[in-house]
Amino acid sequence: PKDAPLYEYYLGEKNVYLDHDGKKARNHYLKALINIDESDREFSMASFALAGNYRLAGEQDKYLEYVIKAALCDLKNCTMENMALQNLALFLFEENESQIERAERYINVSMADAKFYNNRLRILEISRIMPQIMNTYQANMEKTNTKLQYSIIFISLLVLGLLFTAYYIYRQNRKLSTRRKELANSNLQLTNLNRQLADSNKDQAYLNEQLKELNQRLVDTNKRREGLASIYIDLCAKYIDKLAKYQTLVKRKIKANQTQELLQTISSTRISEEDAATFLHRFDKAFLELYPTFVEEFNALLQENGRIQQKSPHTLPTELRTFALIRLGVKSTADIAGLLFLSPQTIYNCRSVVKNKSVCKESFDEDVLRLCSVIK
Repeated sequence: PKDAPLYEYYLGEKNVYLDHDGKKARNHYLKALINIDESDREFSMASFALAGNYRLAGEQDKYLEYVIKAALCDLKNCTMENMALQNLALFLFEENESQIERAERYINVSMADAKFYNNRLRILEISRIMPQIMNTYQANMEKTNTKLQYSIIFISLLVLGLLFTAYYIYRQNRKLSTRRKELANSNLQLTNLNRQLADSNKDQAYLNEQLKELNQRLVDTNKRREGLASIYIDLCAKYIDKLAKYQTLVKRKIKANQTQELLQTISSTRISEEDAATFLHRFDKAFLELYPTFVEEFNALLQENGRIQQKSPHTLPTELRTFALIRLGVKSTADIAGLLFLSPQTIYNCRSVVKNKSVCKESFDEDVLRLCSVIK
């Protein structure tokens, strides 16, 4: 009947095979599909016919769309004579090599269905197509396997490179750690050296200060010695002048036959006492200028109740004069007695009394020689 869905389908078939009018056939196929449910086997027939129509017209996308619909409908209806799936496999093989895996899977299903249905014609058709698909599939698989092998080799090399890099980084980290420790030790040593240098600088500054003080003391000592030399020269000059005056006096008295008066003048003790007093006064002044701390340092060698006091700041008593001469290197009692215009016994008694009052009798003489040293 004309209102039956297959009516439009058969009209389309008539237009194709009898009238060779593809456009009219397409319209009838489309009308048929509108009225046929997608789950009916007739939907597969109409879709397959419409797909062939589109392919003849060169519309590949439409062909693919309807041949897939036809194949799906065959699968839903468990139709073993599924030309749609066979053609879909061939189309995928010819048009899209990247879909070769799908083509191989579809052609295998088609072959299984043909064998199950025992359709020799279909088996023969599939057998002509199947080797090409399988060969292409195998070639693609080999390419894929080759790529996979290369990938595995590359990944292996990459892993080896990463392992080598990791090992290198580990070694470098160890070296860096060692160098950091060495640097820390070097910094510690440098800190210690800086501290020692700072201490050395302080010691050097202290030594420089002491040296400066010592130099000043040496300068002062030299000045005092120059003063002492000046006093000595002055004393010598006065005694020379005095000797010249005595010489003139003697000549005058002798010429005037005043020998008795000359003898009385020479024998006068007043002149000797004046000379001795002048000498001792100049000696005290010169020695105290040369060793201004002698009295203080000498008394430090004595017990507190035996210390010697000066009658005046510029005069030394006999005890201090005695040891002042010892400090100057005059050690003989007789020499000291001659210089101080005293008897040797008096000098001996003076030395004994003072030594008995010393703090340390064993080293007293050596201690006296070290008094007022510039460098102690």
